[in-house]
Amino acid sequence: MIDDSVRIERKVTTHLPAEYVFLSVSRNRQALDALFEREISVEDIYKWKIGFCKSGKHWERLVFPSFNANGICNYYATRAVSPKQTVPYLIPDDVSKNDIIFNELNIDWNEVVKLTEGVPDAIKIGDNVIPLMGKSLADDSEVLRKLCIYDPTVWICLDTDRTKKGYVNRSIKLAEKLLSYGLTDIWIIDPFPFKDFGEIPKILIPEFMENKKKINSKFDLLFLELEQMENSL
Repeated sequence: MIDDSVRIERKVTTHLPAEYVFLSVSRNRQALDALFEREISVEDIYKWKIGFCKSGKHWERLVFPSFNANGICNYYATRAVSPKQTVPYLIPDDVSKNDIIFNELNIDWNEVVKLTEGVPDAIKIGDNVIPLMGKSLADDSEVLRKLCIYDPTVWICLDTDRTKKGYVNRSIKLAEKLLSYGLTDIWIIDPFPFKDFGEIPKILIPEFMENKKKINSKFDLLFLELEQMENSL
């Protein structure tokens, strides 16, 4: 059970890096090239308020801000664009990803809610999508709490990974958790043969969305896992 009395005491706001400049202002060519290579458009830059830090702790990094339902910054993700960077990603150190819903400002809980791992994947997928900032969903996360409250239709769009034991779809693990919490309308969208949704050409995204599979029980997950194992051979 998620303890709301504890949640109230958690800090769920932060500030963007002092060096953050919205890309429509900075127009940094290195940053823009990195985005355009991933098929992130000018329209996406405005929609997601993507910025860039030229100096400071987050030097030569793209910045993807997050805003809560009231429009207040509650998180951000950064991605290095310089080959000189040894750490590809940096996140705030004063707030936990479990306490926020990335860009809840843009989420309609009465519509299909899509879950994915990172911000570039979310941008590629489109509207009403929440990047989880990772491969799993903690039991005490704000995302899970809101999903339990609203019980929307959920499309799970996580990466696929190859391990020593074979092909692993993280979506199966997440679907199993959502079923255990009583969610009733869960679908899985597999990016295979691509590793993640960020690698899928944007023109093909609607086709992948159409190939979603309904999850009604753990038996559905078992059959899906067997099917994916066969695909990986």
